[in-house]
Amino acid sequence: GRIVVDWAFMDDAMTYVSFNTGYKSGGWDGNQFSAVATGPFDPEEMTSYEWGLKGDFFNRSLRVELAVFYQELDGKQNQKSTKNCSGGEFVGENCDDPTAAPTIVTSDEDTEGVELTLRWAATDNLLLTALSTVRDVEKTEEPYFDSAGDPRGGRAINENTDLDYTLRLDWTPNIPVGYLLVHVDYVFNEAEDDSEATIFFNPGEDDRWYFQDKELLNARIAWSNDADNLEIGIWGDNLLDEEYASNPGGYVAADLGAYKTGIDDTRTYGVDLRYSF
Repeated sequence: GRIVVDWAFMDDAMTYVSFNTGYKSGGWDGNQFSAVATGPFDPEEMTSYEWGLKGDFFNRSLRVELAVFYQELDGKQNQKSTKNCSGGEFVGENCDDPTAAPTIVTSDEDTEGVELTLRWAATDNLLLTALSTVRDVEKTEEPYFDSAGDPRGGRAINENTDLDYTLRLDWTPNIPVGYLLVHVDYVFNEAEDDSEATIFFNPGEDDRWYFQDKELLNARIAWSNDADNLEIGIWGDNLLDEEYASNPGGYVAADLGAYKTGIDDTRTYGVDLRYSF
């Protein structure tokens, strides 16, 4: 359900507060036969509180969208690679599973954060946009043994504040023939917290690929004719030529040494041609 109260304190601006609830049913873990013995997993339940501000200011040249939020998510259903182990003198020594299997592991998460969007029409031809998100998460997973037989969960983890932002420039200069659009965007994503991650690479050798801040610079310049049925554009992605990849892992990483990862594209560029008839 959702309850919202808003107030238009100016002709072009308003503020609001909202309360939201959400629900996702529980069930039986169909990934493994042991679910019959361990029983069903609980449903997800979410409660969210938000205060926000939206409006146009300075003769509608500046648009502001601000949201401050707090969310409680109980019983979040996560798929993990786990082993069926019991406690012992050594970690993972009493593991009935020779290999890991996908399992539903639930967690409780409290998230608080701020989202801000600014759009400034600096001139009739130039639009500058900034989007930013800052969030902090406290997560508590139910206890389980991971794919390596190591114990996980069972305690609250405060993940580092996650900062993401995007800067955009859109410029449409006046030219004698046709229309010209210049678009540039810069994206920054703060590195994920790796304090609880299972690391499969060699620290100090390969870590420049993983768990690092991500910076992407993209651009596109396009010309279209007066009839707007012909467009020629040149573009480039990841112009800084940064190299990124996700932390190697997978269900059989610990047992068979077969790791998988996702590698982002390095610098990419091209030419577009569009004709409408």
